[in-house]
Amino acid sequence: MSEYMQGELLLFLKIFLAGIFLAAVYDVFRILRNVISHNHFFISMEDLIYWCGAGLFLFVVVYQENEGVIRIYALMGLFLGAFLYHTAISEIFVQYLSLFLSKLSRLLKTLLNSVFCRRKRLKFRFKRVRICIGKNKPAGKVRKNRNEEKKEKKSAKSDCNV
Repeated sequence: MSEYMQGELLLFLKIFLAGIFLAAVYDVFRILRNVISHNHFFISMEDLIYWCGAGLFLFVVVYQENEGVIRIYALMGLFLGAFLYHTAISEIFVQYLSLFLSKLSRLLKTLLNSVFCRRKRLKFRFKRVRICIGKNKPAGKVRKNRNEEKKEKKSAKSDCNV
């Protein structure tokens, strides 16, 4: 095989791998859409970002490997790589990883909810303890004594005004 043919074959293989890579990156976006619900605006923005990034990535790959000259076989390699990835493992990858991440997110939500619930209970108990720290009386008696003191102060003020 000539050196020219080896270079062209190497270009085809790199573009083929680039097609697989770009299809896998798009699958990551699909997985995120399955796990986190998106509206049409955000889906459109993600697609726009993906295609701009994919265009820049392909430009850099073609420019580095073939000095920017686009060949038909390079485009065929790109489409062939993406097509083979999509037909071979894409659906399995998206389905199982989406399922795993959704179960993981549910587990994390459950754990965080229990932590916040316990935090609220501890905070409530700490406030109850703080009320009782001043005197060794039950909280009910402390409240009664404070209310009686307030009534006495009001009655003393009213006596002074008379």
